[in-house]
Amino acid sequence: TVRNVLGVEKHQEDFTIPEKVKADYLLISSGEFTKEIKVTAKELKSYYEGHLANFEVPEKRKVSHILIKLLPSASKKDEENAKKKIEEIQKELEKGADFTTLAKKYSQDTPSAEKGGDLGFFTYTQMIPSFSRAAFSLEKEGEVSGIVKSPFGYHLIKLTGIKQAYTEPLEKVKSRINKLLIEQKSDDLAKKEAETMRERIKEKKITFTDYVKKHPFRYNSTPFFSSTEKV
Repeated sequence: TVRNVLGVEKHQEDFTIPEKVKADYLLISSGEFTKEIKVTAKELKSYYEGHLANFEVPEKRKVSHILIKLLPSASKKDEENAKKKIEEIQKELEKGADFTTLAKKYSQDTPSAEKGGDLGFFTYTQMIPSFSRAAFSLEKEGEVSGIVKSPFGYHLIKLTGIKQAYTEPLEKVKSRINKLLIEQKSDDLAKKEAETMRERIKEKKITFTDYVKKHPFRYNSTPFFSSTEKV
């Protein structure tokens, strides 16, 4: 038959147009309820005290360093030469040489070397573990570490500043908490309104059409779509 010649029957599914539907729906946005929500001072304080960990600022250290680079692919000889070089710099420091001057002269971390080795302030987790362990084990400003090996090479680290860990005061974080609580409360109100609406329509206390007439801004409609299409 003509159908067989054309292969229509064999590939009939290729010519089938899937069923498509269009849906009307109601969208209750949490933004509808934002303006009517007021957060009390008691609620702000209660949230703050119950979530203190969220407002903790970790300790920060400021250091300068001298780096003699060592590539992961370096040979044993390269490693020996790098170790020898950092040991020579360490001896100069022990004799009273200025750390900043030596960093500018010898450090192979070019961006920081130009600033005398200064890396600025950082938290423990912002540096690689071996570097942070050494930096945060130094007890007082001006103290210099022993030789530290990292994936980048060999370092000498000088502590130049400490910012102690602290908890942000309530006054400073009030606006953040207020915004968060308003979002939470408005979400809750939107969910509650959606559940109430669904139950009223389900129990036939109001029809979908009548609800739309009362709340036209909540009405939405999709284009036609099939079961395999995203809406």
